[in-house]
Amino acid sequence: MNFDRLKKLFLDFYFEPLSDRQFRRHCILIFAVALLLRIVLALPALQEPSALLRPDSLGYWNPAAALAAGDGLVTAPGSTVPEVVRPVGYPAYLALGILLAGNSFRIAALLGIAASVLTVLPIILTTACAVSRRAGLLAGWLYALNITAIAAAPMILSDTLLGFTCAWQFYAAIKFIRQRRLHFFALLVLMVMLGMLVKPVNLLIVLGGLPLILCLGAASLKEFGKGLLLWAVLFSAILLPYWVRNWQLCGDIDGNSANLYFHNGSAIMAHATGESSEVWRQRLLDSAEYEFARNPRKYPTLREQNRYKKQQFRAMIKKYPYDSVITHLPNIYNLLPDVPSLLENNLVTQSGRGTMAVLRKDGFFAAVNHYFNGKSYILLLLIPLLMVHLFILLSALRQLVGYFCRGNWRMLLIFAVLAFYYIWAPGPVISPRYLLPALPCLIFMAVQPWNKSDENSINI
Repeated sequence: MNFDRLKKLFLDFYFEPLSDRQFRRHCILIFAVALLLRIVLALPALQEPSALLRPDSLGYWNPAAALAAGDGLVTAPGSTVPEVVRPVGYPAYLALGILLAGNSFRIAALLGIAASVLTVLPIILTTACAVSRRAGLLAGWLYALNITAIAAAPMILSDTLLGFTCAWQFYAAIKFIRQRRLHFFALLVLMVMLGMLVKPVNLLIVLGGLPLILCLGAASLKEFGKGLLLWAVLFSAILLPYWVRNWQLCGDIDGNSANLYFHNGSAIMAHATGESSEVWRQRLLDSAEYEFARNPRKYPTLREQNRYKKQQFRAMIKKYPYDSVITHLPNIYNLLPDVPSLLENNLVTQSGRGTMAVLRKDGFFAAVNHYFNGKSYILLLLIPLLMVHLFILLSALRQLVGYFCRGNWRMLLIFAVLAFYYIWAPGPVISPRYLLPALPCLIFMAVQPWNKSDENSINI
């Protein structure tokens, strides 16, 4: 069999809907609109790329610059301190852009826009293959016009790249359950583990979600065993070496998990005392810094410092169990459209005004008034994009109810692993961009009640 025939078989197998010329042209139109929106609605920030920085951005950018400079995975160019706080995936992606196009925040923004636009493809393919081509095109439009995806695209943060890997993992999961072929499970494992290298949130999916999805799709006990072997091989090749390296350096698979003491702990204390979470976060940071400075021999490395933070967090949960549970329930505020980021990208508003603390303490409307400083009429300009976001959420909720009513436990479990988990995982840390990994599944669900085509009925 020659290479051209192998190539054709591969393309037909994975991208079969694109074989239709009219469908392909419509997809190109969706890509073009998605690209145009993401560039136009970030033009002010692209002219002043520092506007795309958030508190975590340099934590990704500096290791990326070090990788591009040939210094290895260290905290910054010229440093000898190993980078363990941020996973390697997004810095490696940025480093590739730096090597190809130069050291510029603008390049990082364009890389994010590229990842966001390319996410349209797996979303279209998943829905076109499992529901109908018409539904696939609708799904593509919903993602192209989603305000949170548009806002997050140019920002120098890892969420958009994670959303890209999650769109492919959702595609692979649906294809595996429908066709029961292990190479789709292999693709699923690959994308979940690559996502784990982008953000540690994928940890529970690696350890628990993948075996569960394997149970849903394995055709026999023998196939289940082969799937577990695939999981073990890819885990050993992709994640295990990196985890061993981090464990040796900081006593954990990543150096950032101990910082839940500051982020989640501040929310717990705010709920327990009624004070601002921002005040409590700074208080916890200052306390830990004082402890480390006062006892340098006791905390000489990040390993010992992380152990201290974890001990303090466990003690806090033990002392305030009710507040810990309440603050770690699924946070509905993470379903909100990311209007603030979009406006900040266009230099209309500014971040860092303590809006999240107001939201936790006084509620949604008080937070809106605080953020816009009485100029909430700006929202009127965004009504079309807000309506798209609202449609996705309400239609997905309608479909979720339908899954319950029809007893479609396979899709309920898929929703739990590949959508609900991402909504629940941030706990009390509020940011609409955390919805991006769940968006492919929500859009897939949202288009189903509106599918009027019989060309390819869903059977999951």
